[in-house]
Amino acid sequence: MGLLVDKIPQIRIARLRKRGLKLGTNVFIDSTVVIDSIFPYLITIADECTISTGAVILAHDASTKRHLNYSKVGKVYIGKRTFIGANSVILPNVRIGSNVIVGAGSVVTNNLPNGTVAAGCPAKIIGTTEEYLKKHKDLLQSRFVDKAERDKVIVAADRYGVIYTQ
Repeated sequence: MGLLVDKIPQIRIARLRKRGLKLGTNVFIDSTVVIDSIFPYLITIADECTISTGAVILAHDASTKRHLNYSKVGKVYIGKRTFIGANSVILPNVRIGSNVIVGAGSVVTNNLPNGTVAAGCPAKIIGTTEEYLKKHKDLLQSRFVDKAERDKVIVAADRYGVIYTQ
């Protein structure tokens, strides 16, 4: 199956897949992620994606249901090697390209092209994935700390704010 199921109940994923959710291989979905259970067959999550804590992926929007007796519905596609940050919301009729990083707390209301970084509410493109990773790769050289060395992590976090660990 290729899923990293240690963090998400297997039965929940099996139920969503049975109802049409399309999942690639080596996908990590945190156990707190909400995936639209009414229209899972409209959602595709490609290979090697990470969906972080508290994210919500919706293929429907029932804001019109009480007034018009109809809900808005649309497909959601999340491309390969895409990272969805903690507590982000992906709304219906959104296509997120490959190698995209969505910042924590973002609300994705529009398509995001391949190789971009987006953040905010609503999410806006703030740069390219390549630029973002280069910046952090450069900082990694001076700010890497072994997470097993708790005291060094604390000192480095005090000194730099953001540090890097595995």
